[in-house]
Amino acid sequence: MKITELKFNGISQPLGYDMTSCTLTWNVEEAAGTHTAGYSVRVSENPDFRDILWEESGTSVPTGGVNLRFARSPRTRYYVAVSVTDETGDSAAVRSWFETGKIDEEWKARWITCAEQDIYPVFGRLFQMKRPVAQARLYLSAAGVFEAYLNGKKIGDEYLTPYLTDYRERMQVITFPVEEYLQEENRLEIMTGKGWYMGRFGMPAAENTYGDRMAVIAELHVTYDNGEEEVIGTDSDWTYRGSDIEESGIYD
Repeated sequence: MKITELKFNGISQPLGYDMTSCTLTWNVEEAAGTHTAGYSVRVSENPDFRDILWEESGTSVPTGGVNLRFARSPRTRYYVAVSVTDETGDSAAVRSWFETGKIDEEWKARWITCAEQDIYPVFGRLFQMKRPVAQARLYLSAAGVFEAYLNGKKIGDEYLTPYLTDYRERMQVITFPVEEYLQEENRLEIMTGKGWYMGRFGMPAAENTYGDRMAVIAELHVTYDNGEEEVIGTDSDWTYRGSDIEESGIYD
Protein backbone atom coordinates (compact mmCIF):
# COMPACT_ATOMS: atom_id res chain seq x y z
CA MET A 1 0.00 0.00 0.00
CA LYS A 2 1.07 3.55 -0.61
CA ILE A 3 -0.55 6.94 -0.01
CA THR A 4 -0.42 9.36 -2.95
CA GLU A 5 -1.84 12.73 -3.98
CA LEU A 6 -1.86 14.13 -0.44
CA LYS A 7 -3.36 17.60 -0.88
CA PHE A 8 -4.65 20.51 1.18
CA ASN A 9 -7.64 22.19 -0.45
CA GLY A 10 -6.57 20.44 -3.64
CA ILE A 11 -2.96 21.70 -3.52
CA SER A 12 0.22 19.77 -2.72
CA GLN A 13 2.25 21.56 -0.02
CA PRO A 14 0.58 24.98 -0.39
CA LEU A 15 2.78 27.88 0.73
CA GLY A 16 1.39 31.25 1.76
CA TYR A 17 -2.34 30.61 1.34
CA ASP A 18 -5.06 31.78 3.72
CA MET A 19 -5.93 28.19 4.83
CA THR A 20 -8.46 29.33 7.46
CA SER A 21 -10.55 26.46 6.12
CA CYS A 22 -8.60 23.37 5.08
CA THR A 23 -9.64 19.92 3.85
CA LEU A 24 -7.05 17.16 3.57
CA THR A 25 -7.46 14.50 0.88
CA TRP A 26 -5.36 11.61 -0.42
CA ASN A 27 -5.42 8.50 -2.58
CA VAL A 28 -4.50 4.94 -1.61
CA GLU A 29 -2.82 2.77 -4.22
CA GLU A 30 -1.54 -0.82 -4.38
CA ALA A 31 -3.43 -1.88 -1.25
CA ALA A 32 -3.89 -5.54 -0.43
CA GLY A 33 -7.47 -4.97 0.68
CA THR A 34 -10.49 -3.23 -0.80
CA HIS A 35 -11.44 -0.60 1.78
CA THR A 36 -10.07 1.50 4.63
CA ALA A 37 -10.36 -0.04 8.09
CA GLY A 38 -8.62 2.78 9.94
CA TYR A 39 -6.89 6.12 9.44
CA SER A 40 -5.19 8.77 11.55
CA VAL A 41 -4.14 12.37 10.93
CA ARG A 42 -1.73 14.26 13.18
CA VAL A 43 -0.68 17.92 12.95
CA SER A 44 2.35 19.59 14.52
CA GLU A 45 4.45 22.71 14.15
CA ASN A 46 7.54 20.50 14.52
CA PRO A 47 8.81 18.23 11.73
CA ASP A 48 9.55 15.52 14.32
CA PHE A 49 5.96 15.72 15.68
CA ARG A 50 7.15 16.01 19.26
CA ASP A 51 4.15 18.25 20.06
CA ILE A 52 0.77 17.36 18.53
CA LEU A 53 -1.55 20.32 17.89
CA TRP A 54 -4.47 18.33 16.58
CA GLU A 55 -5.29 14.76 15.63
CA GLU A 56 -8.15 12.71 14.29
CA SER A 57 -8.66 9.00 13.71
CA GLY A 58 -11.45 6.73 12.60
CA THR A 59 -12.42 3.59 10.75
CA SER A 60 -13.44 5.26 7.48
CA VAL A 61 -12.34 8.52 5.89
CA PRO A 62 -15.10 11.15 5.81
CA THR A 63 -16.64 11.79 2.40
CA GLY A 64 -14.79 14.70 0.82
CA GLY A 65 -11.73 14.39 3.06
CA VAL A 66 -10.63 15.30 6.57
CA ASN A 67 -11.39 18.81 7.78
CA LEU A 68 -8.40 20.11 9.76
CA ARG A 69 -10.28 21.71 12.65
CA PHE A 70 -7.70 23.74 14.53
CA ALA A 71 -6.90 27.45 14.66
CA ARG A 72 -4.15 28.46 12.25
CA SER A 73 -1.59 31.21 12.98
CA PRO A 74 -0.28 33.57 10.30
CA ARG A 75 2.97 32.73 8.49
CA THR A 76 3.29 29.29 10.09
CA ARG A 77 4.29 25.92 8.64
CA TYR A 78 2.26 22.96 9.83
CA TYR A 79 3.47 19.38 9.41
CA VAL A 80 0.87 16.69 8.78
CA ALA A 81 1.24 12.93 9.19
CA VAL A 82 -1.30 10.52 7.69
CA SER A 83 -1.53 6.76 8.21
CA VAL A 84 -4.03 4.34 6.66
CA THR A 85 -4.80 0.64 7.26
CA ASP A 86 -7.07 -1.63 5.22
CA GLU A 87 -9.10 -4.66 6.33
CA THR A 88 -6.17 -7.03 5.67
CA GLY A 89 -3.83 -5.12 7.97
CA ASP A 90 -1.89 -3.63 5.07
CA SER A 91 -0.84 -0.08 5.99
CA ALA A 92 1.03 2.99 4.83
CA ALA A 93 2.07 6.37 6.23
CA VAL A 94 3.17 9.66 4.70
CA ARG A 95 4.10 13.16 5.89
CA SER A 96 3.68 16.54 4.27
CA TRP A 97 3.16 20.20 5.21
CA PHE A 98 1.33 23.41 4.43
CA GLU A 99 2.30 26.98 5.27
CA THR A 100 -0.11 29.81 5.96
CA GLY A 101 0.14 33.35 4.64
CA LYS A 102 -0.58 36.53 6.56
CA ILE A 103 -4.27 35.58 6.99
CA ASP A 104 -5.71 38.45 9.08
CA GLU A 105 -2.39 39.62 10.53
CA GLU A 106 -1.96 43.39 10.66
CA TRP A 107 0.62 44.78 8.23
CA LYS A 108 3.77 46.33 9.64
CA ALA A 109 4.40 47.86 6.21
CA ARG A 110 2.53 50.82 4.74
CA TRP A 111 0.94 51.32 1.34
CA ILE A 112 3.12 53.39 -0.99
CA THR A 113 1.99 55.00 -4.20
CA CYS A 114 3.10 57.15 -7.12
CA ALA A 115 1.95 60.41 -8.68
CA GLU A 116 -1.45 60.21 -10.35
CA GLN A 117 -0.08 60.75 -13.84
CA ASP A 118 2.56 58.00 -13.62
CA ILE A 119 1.95 54.67 -15.30
CA TYR A 120 3.92 51.43 -14.91
CA PRO A 121 6.13 52.56 -12.00
CA VAL A 122 8.85 50.49 -10.35
CA PHE A 123 9.10 50.77 -6.56
CA GLY A 124 12.42 49.81 -5.02
CA ARG A 125 14.64 49.72 -1.97
CA LEU A 126 18.22 48.75 -1.15
CA PHE A 127 18.95 46.72 2.00
CA GLN A 128 21.57 44.46 3.57
CA MET A 129 21.46 41.05 5.21
CA LYS A 130 23.05 40.90 8.68
CA ARG A 131 24.15 37.26 8.49
CA PRO A 132 23.30 33.99 6.66
CA VAL A 133 19.57 33.53 6.02
CA ALA A 134 17.61 30.44 7.05
CA GLN A 135 14.25 31.46 5.58
CA ALA A 136 12.75 34.45 3.78
CA ARG A 137 9.18 35.14 2.65
CA LEU A 138 7.94 38.09 0.62
CA TYR A 139 4.27 38.98 1.16
CA LEU A 140 3.02 41.34 -1.51
CA SER A 141 -0.19 43.01 -2.63
CA ALA A 142 -0.91 45.84 -5.04
CA ALA A 143 -3.58 48.07 -6.49
CA GLY A 144 -2.77 46.98 -10.03
CA VAL A 145 -0.85 44.03 -11.48
CA PHE A 146 2.72 43.45 -10.35
CA GLU A 147 5.98 41.58 -10.74
CA ALA A 148 8.70 41.47 -8.09
CA TYR A 149 12.47 41.35 -8.63
CA LEU A 150 15.36 40.73 -6.25
CA ASN A 151 18.80 41.74 -7.46
CA GLY A 152 17.52 41.88 -11.01
CA LYS A 153 15.98 38.39 -11.00
CA LYS A 154 12.24 37.94 -11.37
CA ILE A 155 10.70 36.30 -8.31
CA GLY A 156 8.46 33.34 -9.11
CA ASP A 157 7.10 32.20 -12.45
CA GLU A 158 3.76 34.03 -12.52
CA TYR A 159 2.88 37.03 -14.63
CA LEU A 160 0.30 39.80 -14.26
CA THR A 161 -0.64 38.81 -10.71
CA PRO A 162 -3.10 39.10 -9.06
CA TYR A 163 -5.09 38.48 -12.24
CA LEU A 164 -8.84 39.14 -12.10
CA THR A 165 -9.76 40.83 -8.82
CA ASP A 166 -12.77 42.82 -7.63
CA TYR A 167 -10.88 45.39 -5.57
CA ARG A 168 -14.10 46.51 -3.88
CA GLU A 169 -14.32 43.13 -2.17
CA ARG A 170 -10.75 42.00 -1.52
CA MET A 171 -7.02 42.50 -2.00
CA GLN A 172 -5.07 39.39 -2.92
CA VAL A 173 -1.77 38.81 -1.11
CA ILE A 174 0.85 36.67 -2.89
CA THR A 175 3.59 34.86 -0.94
CA PHE A 176 7.03 34.18 -2.42
CA PRO A 177 9.85 32.12 -0.85
CA VAL A 178 12.97 34.14 -1.63
CA GLU A 179 15.92 32.62 0.24
CA GLU A 180 17.68 31.73 -3.02
CA TYR A 181 17.54 35.32 -4.30
CA LEU A 182 19.11 37.06 -1.31
CA GLN A 183 22.70 38.27 -1.14
CA GLU A 184 24.63 40.36 1.36
CA GLU A 185 23.67 43.53 -0.57
CA ASN A 186 20.19 43.51 -2.10
CA ARG A 187 17.77 45.52 -4.17
CA LEU A 188 14.07 44.63 -4.09
CA GLU A 189 11.94 46.08 -6.89
CA ILE A 190 8.20 45.84 -7.54
CA MET A 191 6.99 46.75 -11.02
CA THR A 192 3.31 47.67 -11.27
CA GLY A 193 0.83 48.17 -14.10
CA LYS A 194 -2.81 49.21 -14.37
CA GLY A 195 -4.31 45.77 -14.79
CA TRP A 196 -7.87 45.29 -13.59
CA TYR A 197 -7.42 48.08 -11.06
CA MET A 198 -7.15 51.00 -13.50
CA GLY A 199 -7.30 49.53 -17.00
CA ARG A 200 -10.60 49.21 -18.87
CA PHE A 201 -9.85 45.93 -20.69
CA GLY A 202 -12.45 46.75 -23.33
CA MET A 203 -15.06 47.91 -20.83
CA PRO A 204 -16.66 51.22 -21.86
CA ALA A 205 -17.05 52.36 -18.25
CA ALA A 206 -15.05 55.03 -16.44
CA GLU A 207 -11.42 55.66 -17.33
CA ASN A 208 -10.37 54.34 -13.92
CA THR A 209 -12.23 51.22 -12.88
CA TYR A 210 -11.33 51.13 -9.17
CA GLY A 211 -8.91 53.99 -8.49
CA ASP A 212 -6.75 56.72 -9.97
CA ARG A 213 -3.23 55.57 -9.09
CA MET A 214 -1.33 52.35 -8.44
CA ALA A 215 0.01 51.37 -5.03
CA VAL A 216 1.85 48.47 -3.38
CA ILE A 217 2.33 47.02 0.06
CA ALA A 218 5.00 44.45 0.84
CA GLU A 219 6.77 42.78 3.75
CA LEU A 220 9.95 40.75 3.48
CA HIS A 221 10.16 38.50 6.56
CA VAL A 222 13.71 37.21 7.07
CA THR A 223 14.77 34.56 9.59
CA TYR A 224 18.55 34.37 10.09
CA ASP A 225 20.47 31.20 10.88
CA ASN A 226 20.65 32.20 14.56
CA GLY A 227 16.85 32.54 14.82
CA GLU A 228 16.81 36.34 14.69
CA GLU A 229 13.98 37.80 12.60
CA GLU A 230 13.79 40.99 10.57
CA VAL A 231 10.95 42.59 8.61
CA ILE A 232 11.63 44.92 5.68
CA GLY A 233 8.39 46.60 4.63
CA THR A 234 7.27 49.29 2.24
CA ASP A 235 7.58 52.72 3.83
CA SER A 236 8.96 56.21 3.17
CA ASP A 237 12.44 54.78 2.52
CA TRP A 238 11.26 53.31 -0.79
CA THR A 239 11.63 55.19 -4.06
CA TYR A 240 9.97 54.76 -7.42
CA ARG A 241 10.76 55.39 -11.06
CA GLY A 242 9.11 54.89 -14.42
CA SER A 243 9.52 51.53 -16.13
CA ASP A 244 10.70 50.93 -19.70
CA ILE A 245 7.36 49.37 -20.71
CA GLU A 246 5.36 51.43 -23.16
CA GLU A 247 1.64 51.79 -22.61
CA SER A 248 -0.52 49.94 -25.12
CA GLY A 249 -3.86 51.16 -26.38
CA ILE A 250 -5.30 47.73 -25.64
CA TYR A 251 -5.05 48.24 -21.86
CA ASP A 252 -5.12 52.01 -21.38
